[in-house]
Amino acid sequence: MVAARALMVANSGDPGLLANAVPIVASEYYGATGCKALDVNGDLAYEDTAFIGVVEDGGSYSLGYYAYHNGARDEFVILEAPEERAWFFSPQA
Repeated sequence: MVAARALMVANSGDPGLLANAVPIVASEYYGATGCKALDVNGDLAYEDTAFIGVVEDGGSYSLGYYAYHNGARDEFVILEAPEERAWFFSPQA
């Protein structure tokens, strides 16, 4: 995903332009399961990962968070009850 987005940002296949685009893309990359902090090379520095499962509520089903890992604090939390699936790790949350 980072490589594909870097190609779009650079609007070129030139290696120099791609190398300049990677830190831009890395600073705003948000993975499917949570925030993925990337270094200037586009490699994973740390990540926040949500563990999502099915929650049954009176005959209807939805997705909820059961546990998460906060990479910045190196903290793993298992929730006593599933939380509503919102973009918990999103910078907009």
